[in-house]
Amino acid sequence: MSKTDVNPPYDIFSATVKKATLITPLLKRISVDAQEVSGLRADLPGQYLKVFVRDADGFRQPGRAYTVRRFDPKTSELELDFVLHGDEGNISRWASRAKAGDTLEISRPNTRSGIMIDPEGKNYFLFADETGLPAVAAIVEALPATATARLWIEIANTKEMQPLSAEAAVSVRWLCRELGETLVDAAKDLSIPSGSLVWVTAESGQVAAIRAGLKKQQSVETYALHASGYWKRGVADHRDPD
Repeated sequence: MSKTDVNPPYDIFSATVKKATLITPLLKRISVDAQEVSGLRADLPGQYLKVFVRDADGFRQPGRAYTVRRFDPKTSELELDFVLHGDEGNISRWASRAKAGDTLEISRPNTRSGIMIDPEGKNYFLFADETGLPAVAAIVEALPATATARLWIEIANTKEMQPLSAEAAVSVRWLCRELGETLVDAAKDLSIPSGSLVWVTAESGQVAAIRAGLKKQQSVETYALHASGYWKRGVADHRDPD
Protein backbone atom coordinates (compact mmCIF):
# COMPACT_ATOMS: atom_id res chain seq x y z
CA MET A 1 0.00 0.00 0.00
CA SER A 2 1.43 3.38 -1.00
CA LYS A 3 1.91 6.02 1.68
CA THR A 4 0.29 9.46 1.68
CA ASP A 5 0.43 12.49 3.96
CA VAL A 6 -2.18 12.87 6.67
CA ASN A 7 -4.05 16.09 5.82
CA PRO A 8 -6.19 17.39 8.71
CA PRO A 9 -9.18 19.69 7.99
CA TYR A 10 -7.46 22.69 9.60
CA ASP A 11 -4.28 24.70 9.14
CA ILE A 12 -0.99 23.36 10.42
CA PHE A 13 2.33 25.16 10.61
CA SER A 14 5.96 24.12 10.52
CA ALA A 15 7.94 24.81 13.70
CA THR A 16 11.62 24.42 14.53
CA VAL A 17 12.93 22.95 17.77
CA LYS A 18 14.98 25.50 19.72
CA LYS A 19 15.79 23.33 22.73
CA ALA A 20 15.03 19.84 24.04
CA THR A 21 15.47 19.03 27.73
CA LEU A 22 14.87 15.82 29.66
CA ILE A 23 12.94 16.95 32.76
CA THR A 24 12.51 13.45 34.22
CA PRO A 25 13.44 10.01 32.85
CA LEU A 26 10.05 9.80 31.12
CA LEU A 27 9.29 13.43 30.31
CA LYS A 28 10.97 15.64 27.72
CA ARG A 29 10.32 19.37 27.33
CA ILE A 30 10.68 20.65 23.79
CA SER A 31 10.77 24.38 23.03
CA VAL A 32 9.84 25.48 19.52
CA ASP A 33 9.64 28.72 17.56
CA ALA A 34 5.87 29.27 17.12
CA GLN A 35 5.87 32.72 15.53
CA GLU A 36 3.75 31.44 12.61
CA VAL A 37 0.99 30.15 14.91
CA SER A 38 -1.87 32.47 15.86
CA GLY A 39 -4.27 32.01 18.77
CA LEU A 40 -1.71 31.17 21.45
CA ARG A 41 -2.29 33.02 24.73
CA ALA A 42 0.04 33.21 27.70
CA ASP A 43 -2.90 34.14 29.96
CA LEU A 44 -5.00 31.06 29.15
CA PRO A 45 -3.35 28.00 30.73
CA GLY A 46 -4.55 24.58 29.64
CA GLN A 47 -4.74 25.31 25.91
CA TYR A 48 -3.96 22.35 23.69
CA LEU A 49 -3.06 21.87 20.04
CA LYS A 50 -2.22 19.06 17.63
CA VAL A 51 1.34 17.94 16.95
CA PHE A 52 2.38 16.19 13.73
CA VAL A 53 5.68 14.57 12.77
CA ARG A 54 6.89 12.77 9.66
CA ASP A 55 8.10 9.21 9.31
CA ALA A 56 11.45 8.06 7.93
CA ASP A 57 10.09 8.39 4.39
CA GLY A 58 8.97 11.98 4.94
CA PHE A 59 5.23 11.34 5.19
CA ARG A 60 3.14 13.21 7.75
CA GLN A 61 1.76 10.88 10.42
CA PRO A 62 -1.52 11.21 12.37
CA GLY A 63 -1.41 14.03 14.90
CA ARG A 64 -1.77 13.91 18.66
CA ALA A 65 -3.12 16.49 21.11
CA TYR A 66 -0.63 18.14 23.48
CA THR A 67 -1.15 20.81 26.13
CA VAL A 68 0.79 24.05 25.95
CA ARG A 69 3.18 23.99 28.91
CA ARG A 70 4.28 27.58 28.49
CA PHE A 71 4.12 30.29 25.83
CA ASP A 72 6.17 33.50 25.72
CA PRO A 73 4.41 36.06 23.48
CA LYS A 74 7.53 38.26 23.36
CA THR A 75 9.72 35.58 21.78
CA SER A 76 6.95 33.33 20.36
CA GLU A 77 8.64 30.42 22.13
CA LEU A 78 6.28 27.54 22.86
CA GLU A 79 7.04 24.74 25.32
CA LEU A 80 5.48 21.29 25.02
CA ASP A 81 6.02 18.36 27.40
CA PHE A 82 6.16 14.86 25.90
CA VAL A 83 5.67 11.70 27.96
CA LEU A 84 8.14 9.20 26.50
CA HIS A 85 7.09 5.65 25.64
CA GLY A 86 10.23 4.64 23.75
CA ASP A 87 9.42 3.73 20.15
CA GLU A 88 5.75 3.10 20.95
CA GLY A 89 4.05 5.62 18.66
CA ASN A 90 5.50 7.92 16.03
CA ILE A 91 5.46 11.06 18.19
CA SER A 92 7.08 9.40 21.21
CA ARG A 93 9.73 8.01 18.86
CA TRP A 94 10.32 11.48 17.41
CA ALA A 95 10.34 13.23 20.80
CA SER A 96 12.83 10.81 22.34
CA ARG A 97 15.34 11.75 19.62
CA ALA A 98 14.38 15.43 19.10
CA LYS A 99 17.12 18.05 19.24
CA ALA A 100 17.63 21.70 18.31
CA GLY A 101 17.09 22.26 14.60
CA ASP A 102 14.59 19.43 14.11
CA THR A 103 11.16 20.28 12.74
CA LEU A 104 7.58 19.33 13.53
CA GLU A 105 4.17 20.66 12.59
CA ILE A 106 1.56 22.08 14.94
CA SER A 107 -1.98 23.39 14.68
CA ARG A 108 -3.51 26.45 16.24
CA PRO A 109 -4.77 25.79 19.78
CA ASN A 110 -8.27 24.42 20.19
CA THR A 111 -10.49 27.48 20.66
CA ARG A 112 -12.50 25.79 23.43
CA SER A 113 -9.46 24.81 25.46
CA GLY A 114 -7.84 26.61 28.37
CA ILE A 115 -9.11 28.06 31.62
CA MET A 116 -9.68 31.67 32.65
CA ILE A 117 -7.99 32.37 35.97
CA ASP A 118 -9.97 34.30 38.58
CA PRO A 119 -7.81 37.37 39.40
CA GLU A 120 -9.42 37.57 42.84
CA GLY A 121 -8.15 34.13 43.75
CA LYS A 122 -10.07 31.08 44.95
CA ASN A 123 -9.55 27.47 45.99
CA TYR A 124 -8.35 25.08 43.28
CA PHE A 125 -8.38 21.28 43.48
CA LEU A 126 -6.31 19.82 40.64
CA PHE A 127 -5.96 16.13 39.73
CA ALA A 128 -3.74 14.82 36.92
CA ASP A 129 -1.48 12.05 35.70
CA GLU A 130 1.61 12.67 33.55
CA THR A 131 -0.49 13.66 30.53
CA GLY A 132 -2.45 16.25 32.51
CA LEU A 133 0.52 17.56 34.48
CA PRO A 134 1.56 20.18 31.86
CA ALA A 135 -1.88 21.79 32.11
CA VAL A 136 -1.90 21.67 35.91
CA ALA A 137 1.61 23.14 36.09
CA ALA A 138 0.61 25.95 33.72
CA ILE A 139 -2.53 26.67 35.76
CA VAL A 140 -0.59 26.78 39.03
CA GLU A 141 1.97 29.18 37.55
CA ALA A 142 -0.84 31.51 36.46
CA LEU A 143 -2.63 31.64 39.83
CA PRO A 144 -2.49 34.90 41.80
CA ALA A 145 -0.82 34.98 45.20
CA THR A 146 -4.27 35.19 46.83
CA ALA A 147 -5.28 31.75 45.50
CA THR A 148 -4.73 28.36 47.11
CA ALA A 149 -4.29 25.08 45.24
CA ARG A 150 -4.17 21.44 46.27
CA LEU A 151 -2.68 19.04 43.73
CA TRP A 152 -2.82 15.27 43.36
CA ILE A 153 -0.45 14.04 40.64
CA GLU A 154 -0.23 10.37 39.65
CA ILE A 155 3.17 9.32 38.29
CA ALA A 156 5.02 6.08 37.59
CA ASN A 157 7.53 6.44 40.44
CA THR A 158 9.37 9.03 42.54
CA LYS A 159 11.86 9.72 39.73
CA GLU A 160 9.02 11.41 37.82
CA MET A 161 8.53 14.15 40.41
CA GLN A 162 9.33 17.62 39.12
CA PRO A 163 9.50 21.09 40.70
CA LEU A 164 6.45 23.32 40.28
CA SER A 165 6.66 27.10 40.62
CA ALA A 166 3.81 29.29 41.86
CA GLU A 167 2.99 32.52 43.64
CA ALA A 168 -0.13 30.95 45.13
CA ALA A 169 -0.13 28.73 48.20
CA VAL A 170 0.26 25.24 46.72
CA SER A 171 0.41 21.78 48.27
CA VAL A 172 1.25 18.73 46.16
CA ARG A 173 0.71 15.04 46.80
CA TRP A 174 2.62 12.80 44.41
CA LEU A 175 0.93 9.41 43.88
CA CYS A 176 3.22 6.62 42.68
CA ARG A 177 1.69 3.78 40.68
CA GLU A 178 4.55 1.47 41.63
CA LEU A 179 3.33 1.83 45.23
CA GLY A 180 -0.29 1.18 44.24
CA GLU A 181 -1.37 4.81 44.67
CA THR A 182 -4.01 6.18 42.27
CA LEU A 183 -5.96 9.36 41.62
CA VAL A 184 -9.27 7.55 42.03
CA ASP A 185 -8.39 6.39 45.54
CA ALA A 186 -7.04 9.82 46.49
CA ALA A 187 -10.26 11.53 45.40
CA LYS A 188 -12.52 9.21 47.40
CA ASP A 189 -14.23 10.83 50.39
CA LEU A 190 -12.46 14.12 49.66
CA SER A 191 -14.45 17.12 50.87
CA ILE A 192 -14.46 20.04 48.41
CA PRO A 193 -15.40 23.46 49.88
CA SER A 194 -18.18 25.36 48.12
CA GLY A 195 -16.92 27.84 45.52
CA SER A 196 -13.83 25.82 44.62
CA LEU A 197 -12.73 25.07 41.07
CA VAL A 198 -11.93 21.42 40.32
CA TRP A 199 -9.77 20.30 37.38
CA VAL A 200 -9.32 16.60 36.52
CA THR A 201 -7.21 15.46 33.55
CA ALA A 202 -5.95 11.89 33.26
CA GLU A 203 -6.92 8.55 31.70
CA SER A 204 -10.57 8.62 30.58
CA GLY A 205 -11.74 5.80 32.86
CA GLN A 206 -10.13 7.40 35.91
CA VAL A 207 -11.62 10.78 35.06
CA ALA A 208 -15.11 9.29 34.74
CA ALA A 209 -14.82 7.63 38.16
CA ILE A 210 -13.56 10.80 39.84
CA ARG A 211 -16.22 12.94 38.13
CA ALA A 212 -18.98 10.62 39.31
CA GLY A 213 -17.75 10.84 42.89
CA LEU A 214 -17.38 14.61 42.87
CA LYS A 215 -20.83 15.17 41.37
CA LYS A 216 -22.33 13.56 44.46
CA GLN A 217 -21.00 16.49 46.48
CA GLN A 218 -23.49 19.34 46.40
CA SER A 219 -20.65 21.77 47.06
CA VAL A 220 -19.13 21.12 43.60
CA GLU A 221 -21.00 23.19 41.03
CA THR A 222 -21.18 21.82 37.48
CA TYR A 223 -19.69 25.00 36.00
CA ALA A 224 -16.72 24.73 38.39
CA LEU A 225 -15.83 21.14 37.45
CA HIS A 226 -13.57 20.51 34.46
CA ALA A 227 -13.01 16.77 34.00
CA SER A 228 -11.51 15.52 30.74
CA GLY A 229 -9.86 12.26 29.74
CA TYR A 230 -6.60 13.07 27.95
CA TRP A 231 -6.12 9.46 26.84
CA LYS A 232 -7.90 6.12 26.89
CA ARG A 233 -6.42 2.67 27.17
CA GLY A 234 -6.37 0.96 23.77
CA VAL A 235 -7.45 4.07 21.83
CA ALA A 236 -5.07 6.23 19.78
CA ASP A 237 -5.29 10.03 20.13
CA HIS A 238 -8.26 10.00 22.48
CA ARG A 239 -9.36 13.17 24.26
CA ASP A 240 -12.77 13.59 25.87
CA PRO A 241 -14.92 16.40 24.40
CA ASP A 242 -14.47 19.77 26.12
